[in-house]
Amino acid sequence: MSTQNFPRNKPLISITHNILYVIVFLFTNTTLAAQHSTQAVHNATHQSDEYIFWNENMLRIAQQGTQPDWVDFLPEATLQPHTLFVDHAIAFGLGTNDAMHLVRTEDDVIEHKHYLFQQYHKGYEVYGAQYRVHTNEVQRVYSANGTIIRNLNNQAVPSLSEGQALAAAMKAHGAPVYRWQIVKQKSAEEQDNINYVYDAGQEMRDAFPHGDLVWVHPVQANRDPRGYQLAWRFDLYVPGGVEDMRLFIDAMTGEVIKSVPLSHSCFVGNGNTTWHGFRFINTSASLFAGYFLRDECNVSATGIVHTKNRNLTFTASEYFDDDNNWNDGGTISTVKQVGISTQWAGKATLNYFYGVHNRRGHTGQAGMGTGLDLSEFHNNVIIGGTRNNACYCGGNFVFGPGDSDALSTDDWNTLDIVAHEVTHGVISYSSDLEYSYESGALNESFADIFGVAVEQWMDGSYDYGTWAMGEDRGPAIRDISDPNVHNHPDTYLGFYWYFGAFDNGGVHTNSGVMNHWFYLLSQGGSGSNNNGTDYEVQGIGIEKARAIAYRNMTVYMTVHSQYLDAREGAIRAANDLYGSCSEEALATAEAWRAVGVGPLHPLYWRQICADITTSLFGSAYIGIESVTAGGFCTTTVNPSSYNTFFRAGKYVDLKTGFTALAGSNFTAQISDCAVAYYREPNPAYTEPQGEINDPLASIGQVSQLSLYPNPATSSTLLELTGAEESPYQVSLFDLTGRRHWMENSQTASGNVLQHSIPLGGVPAGIYVVQLEQNGHMYSERLVVLDQ
Repeated sequence: MSTQNFPRNKPLISITHNILYVIVFLFTNTTLAAQHSTQAVHNATHQSDEYIFWNENMLRIAQQGTQPDWVDFLPEATLQPHTLFVDHAIAFGLGTNDAMHLVRTEDDVIEHKHYLFQQYHKGYEVYGAQYRVHTNEVQRVYSANGTIIRNLNNQAVPSLSEGQALAAAMKAHGAPVYRWQIVKQKSAEEQDNINYVYDAGQEMRDAFPHGDLVWVHPVQANRDPRGYQLAWRFDLYVPGGVEDMRLFIDAMTGEVIKSVPLSHSCFVGNGNTTWHGFRFINTSASLFAGYFLRDECNVSATGIVHTKNRNLTFTASEYFDDDNNWNDGGTISTVKQVGISTQWAGKATLNYFYGVHNRRGHTGQAGMGTGLDLSEFHNNVIIGGTRNNACYCGGNFVFGPGDSDALSTDDWNTLDIVAHEVTHGVISYSSDLEYSYESGALNESFADIFGVAVEQWMDGSYDYGTWAMGEDRGPAIRDISDPNVHNHPDTYLGFYWYFGAFDNGGVHTNSGVMNHWFYLLSQGGSGSNNNGTDYEVQGIGIEKARAIAYRNMTVYMTVHSQYLDAREGAIRAANDLYGSCSEEALATAEAWRAVGVGPLHPLYWRQICADITTSLFGSAYIGIESVTAGGFCTTTVNPSSYNTFFRAGKYVDLKTGFTALAGSNFTAQISDCAVAYYREPNPAYTEPQGEINDPLASIGQVSQLSLYPNPATSSTLLELTGAEESPYQVSLFDLTGRRHWMENSQTASGNVLQHSIPLGGVPAGIYVVQLEQNGHMYSERLVVLDQ
């Protein structure tokens, strides 16, 4: 076996004619952060003042492969979440007039903590510019994602007062009456009444609206700083709900820059929960009229659940029963059945979010003394002029009566519809996805996903057979398993994709893409999408799929998240929950590819045939499972002051025909399938491919470590040629990185180092033997057979 000497403190890799295995922590060369030649130039900045993502400051903290909106930090970088954007403002392109303010901090079920920051410029909020910072169980900042608007320098002195802007907003909105105009001062007697409940959210909606000065762009998710205008933002609430609107009024001209609906309507059809049979509910006692539909049981987990009857008016009244047996005489009135159906479905949904996702009420703050722990459900409401609708309106969950007042089976309060609307509430308090275009489609899709998830969870059978919305009352209006049935797309920008402005940019239509992603991830499937891309997804089950979707929705999404962000966040969520390079993470990526979001090829393996000469920041050759060089062709890494990097999740295979010349700064690494592997190539970066060489070119080989026998049963002998006379350490790892055996030796004598490795009790499988001596690392694959 030929050998090649390497300088001290340079990581070595073992090369055989089979497979090279390299444990991820063998390589600690921090200069690798510079090797990814993304050179992401923010396409919306002034040409004279471009922001270069791979600036000198970012190189010190970011991992190779990371991108501007999804930053992965170096493990050795010492970062503090509260001061990240102060200590590294230049790295993120923040100017002297910019600041990142902490909005809130959230813990999750795997002991990670997530910090949500909002960008401010010249003291005013930049609408939609949010960044999430993530720390792991040992409080290390490992990643961050979001949007920063750079190079803002527009006029920041408003011409309009708050009152003038409100008058312009009301004129533009055009509602005949607003909630604060009809609210009556509650008397002391009313407040003393047991039926009076203080609701901070209700008080906010009934109060005279307060305007906030913000920077806003008229086009969602646009990052051109020249397009941002200073605006007064008002939330206007209207009795009846669906006309609730957020308006941005130009602080200079009084014109409407943009408007965003605050009500989340689903338009899913007619139905009720009669199909779920007899159910027990929790109520509250009234001093005057028996019992009413207010559930204060287990408030710390689900919050208060309260159902009222609007009776086709603006005023909500209680459902009452004198003895808490709502089936009086063995029958139940239509009015009472409507109330019980909604009350049961609302509590069931909140039980799901607590029992499955550990979320306390739709606000996430139930039982924490905030006052935001009431989920109020209203039946028999005319919504936007129609009886056939349901929505999350003005902070309440609102359901239409259907076409007939006499039939309880005609109401819009089936379990999946109720769960859909509650999910809109969850989104409002977590990611706050703007209800228009792609972010609105994601908002609707998450609501559909958990409408289905709650229904199947309550049924107790995950082969329940229905993946539709509103199917209890007859023909469904959306189908997650096959969106095309209802003329909704199952492929991003594919057939049935809606490109217009109606329905807030097609939020109820284009939601079909992520809906179908969730079905494929849960159940699996194969075929060819509208792009002609063949796919085969191995389903992971609805339990894991819903966990990934929930974590994505509440941890990674922000106001203006788009479909590519949903894909990135979902893969990160899968990595967090089930491990990088896990089958769940791979299935998540493949399901996104199946619906047309993500790269056209999955990069499970990569064959490299090239003369590689790196420049600028270097280059990375990445495969999810493997990277192979040489073999039927030649691969030569030429000398360069920049880094050439091979990385794969399972193995790097350097075959005969691979040469890394002296001074090439070549490094290989087994990784944990980081998210970057699934990410679309940055359009500003073209990876150097080189030329395909003559397959008979010279062979370069650098392995000095061998094992005899291999495969082995009871023991194997490690042999290293060219060893130094110094202490060394030998370890045996499995492919998850867990150490099974380790032994230290004081010194090695002679040119050949030999060390016996006992294998008694080691399960059959594939392992990696690692030898460390004087800063050099060597590794070799070992196959252990049954003893």
